[in-house]
Amino acid sequence: MADKGPVGYRGSIETPATIRVGDMVLHDTVYFTVVDMVLARNGAKILHFDGREPLLVEGPITVFRQVGYTVSFGEIVYSRT
Repeated sequence: MADKGPVGYRGSIETPATIRVGDMVLHDTVYFTVVDMVLARNGAKILHFDGREPLLVEGPITVFRQVGYTVSFGEIVYSRT
């Protein structure tokens, strides 16, 4: 069964260039939030987390982004933030 991620988050495959602070990454069955990142060689990024060593990302990985929503005329409208 595919991992659906934490409640309120949507998974997507992102490249190092499109990863953002606040995204969540699954590592050893635990979700960690990206709190900082720095550029590395050849377009790679080093992601920093609280409570975990940094992670070097050189290619596409699955990240989880919080799903934003607003109520409009009684309907819930979802958008990626």
